[in-house]
Amino acid sequence: MKYNNKVIITVFSILMTLGVICVIGAFISTNFNFKFLNTDKEYTEIIKDFDVSEGCSLQIITDIEDIRIGISEDNLVHLKYYDSDNQTHSFEYTEDIVSLHLNRVYRKWYDYIRFNFYYKNNCINVLIPDKMNGDITLKAATGTITVSNISSDGNIMIKNSTGEINIENLHAVEINMNSATGSIMAQKIVSSKFNAECSIGNIDTKNIIVDSFTAISSTGNVSLNSVSSDSVKVKCSTGNVVFTDLDGKDIDFKTSTGKIKGNINRHITEYQITSKTSTGKNNLTGINFNGQYTLSAETSTGNIEILFAK
Repeated sequence: MKYNNKVIITVFSILMTLGVICVIGAFISTNFNFKFLNTDKEYTEIIKDFDVSEGCSLQIITDIEDIRIGISEDNLVHLKYYDSDNQTHSFEYTEDIVSLHLNRVYRKWYDYIRFNFYYKNNCINVLIPDKMNGDITLKAATGTITVSNISSDGNIMIKNSTGEINIENLHAVEINMNSATGSIMAQKIVSSKFNAECSIGNIDTKNIIVDSFTAISSTGNVSLNSVSSDSVKVKCSTGNVVFTDLDGKDIDFKTSTGKIKGNINRHITEYQITSKTSTGKNNLTGINFNGQYTLSAETSTGNIEILFAK
């Protein structure tokens, strides 16, 4: 038994030594330029600058790339993305829509055995002018989606499977966001309807002015900072609901496992209050007024602590 162990250790040591020698030899042959050892395909940067009609919409659908949308300083659309042998895009634009889709390339099993010593995260960058104020539709499977400084007369719809969604300084009719695994962060938003949903991840909002506000998270916290809305609905399965300087009329907070805590910039007498916690403290117990608005706060495991303007 001991003899067999010695043989195994000796063979393993020889193989490890040969492996190290091969690696060192590869490094020396490339003059220690690790980029030459890549097995990944080379990417080609593609840039398109063009004019669009007023009210034109934007649609981007991809799998493994980040998406960044911003405002153009001139009256043109500026689009930049990357193609390779295994990754190409279909691009078209008409009077009504600018569209970019990632073409799926089905690889052989050995294509997934890759070495990349010069990692570069590919990203679709789009700068759009003010006049391109139609609907914006963005979908990604893996990557971060960022939209900033956009004013649109249409709707903004963002969907991400695995990755964050970040939006800032947006004005639109409706804003709808959905993330399966990844946080959602939104600030400086003006719209009639705001809807954010994620299965696993936090939802953080700040400086939001809307008619209707909805935030739903299965596993994660939801925070509201300086949100103003006629209707506020927040629902969590596992997570806290925390808010600061909330200016809401009809408010509905519900979480299964977590606390509900924050302050409302209205007097307590303006609300008809319903509150309930199974395990935890509740500072709204026994308090109710015949107000013109409604406030509902419910949690199974957690405290309820809501303060009002004096």
